[in-house]
Amino acid sequence: MKRILKIILKIIILFLILFLKIIYTTHNLYLTIDFNKDYNFLNIFLISNKLELIKKLELTNTNIRLNLPKDIKIKRIKNKGYGLISIKDIKKNDLIYETPIRFFHKNKQIYVITQYGKRRVIKNVHCDTHIGDYIMFDYWDIFLNHDYKHNAYYKKSFKYFKGNIYQSLYAIRDIKKGEEITINYLTLKLFIFNQLINILFL
Repeated sequence: MKRILKIILKIIILFLILFLKIIYTTHNLYLTIDFNKDYNFLNIFLISNKLELIKKLELTNTNIRLNLPKDIKIKRIKNKGYGLISIKDIKKNDLIYETPIRFFHKNKQIYVITQYGKRRVIKNVHCDTHIGDYIMFDYWDIFLNHDYKHNAYYKKSFKYFKGNIYQSLYAIRDIKKGEEITINYLTLKLFIFNQLINILFL
């Protein structure tokens, strides 16, 4: 039953995306970004030169240990595999971290390097946001686990700063030191749809 509901939800989202894309194309609301400028509120799905941007940000380094924020760690979690743990107390509405975004071709197999060694990235599980023939890769965020009583959420827009794109994760409630950071995957599935809606407020 849950599988059927997920399929129905995906179909609805796809139709909504297609409908909104037609509307935005008709109204010429696509943005051509200047790579030398910074943008605090950016919708990467509605950039006219996004393929050029993707090429500039194509994934080359998958060593997560080099970029992992100092206030979180990757840890083995019973019945989940791996997850992200906060190593400090975080207040409600505080920024937890900003994740750099990279892209890799859908036909390429990706592996990440952590303190636990080399791990394979499973497409459509660890990262399933597609833009044309490319898949969005958000480094340590691939270890974020689902919880309906989640304690974190994504800001509904990206940031383009000094030639890089970032996705921001915030605390939806107080998070204690040693607590796992989780998100609601249903909200994540609606992220693309939210990006399309968000253009109305830029």
